[in-house]
Amino acid sequence: MDRSGQRILPILLLVSGLSAGCGPSIARIERAERATPLMKLAEGKASGGEWDAAIAAYERCMALHPGFATAHLDLALLLHDWRGDYESAVKHYRAYLELRPETAKRKLVLKRMEDAQDRLVLERSRYTVRAGDTLASIAADLYGDSKEWTRLYEANEAALSGSNRLTVGQVLVTPGRLAPAAGAEVRYEQ
Repeated sequence: MDRSGQRILPILLLVSGLSAGCGPSIARIERAERATPLMKLAEGKASGGEWDAAIAAYERCMALHPGFATAHLDLALLLHDWRGDYESAVKHYRAYLELRPETAKRKLVLKRMEDAQDRLVLERSRYTVRAGDTLASIAADLYGDSKEWTRLYEANEAALSGSNRLTVGQVLVTPGRLAPAAGAEVRYEQ
C-alpha cells in the first residue's frame, strides 16, 4: 500500500466508526446504506487499495441511490486524499452535509472540506492561457465576473508589458478569491 493509501484507509475507518456517535436514526440509516451490495463492493475495493475501482463503485451507487450520504462522504475522502480531485471532493462533502445536516461528523467534514478548498485555491493560483482566452473571460471563469479582469492585469502587469494581449501557453498569477458555487458557503482565500 502506498503512502496515500496509508492515509485514506484510517480516515475511512474513522468516518465509519463515527457512525456510532450519530443519533440512533442516522446510525441505522448509515448501517442500511453500507449493507447494500454496491456500498459493500466499494468499501471492499477501498480496503484492498483498489482506489479507482472503489471510486467507480461509489459513483455507481450514487447513480442508483442519490440520497446515500455515506457514499458521498466516502467518495469525497477518496477523491480528496487519493486522486487529489479537490473540486469534486468539495462537491461530495457538501452533498453529505446537505443530506446529513445534523451529523456528529459535521466538524470533521467541514475541516476536510476546508482543506480541500485550500488545496484547490493553491492549485488554481496559476492559470495557463489557452487559445481564445482574454483577461475578461479568464476573470469570468475564475472569479465569476468578467469585470474582475483588472485584478488579473494588475497581478501580471510586468508579464503583460503594458498591454492586455495574451499568448497561448503564458502563465498568469490568479490572485484573490475564486468564485464559490452558487449558494455555497465556501472559503476561497489566499
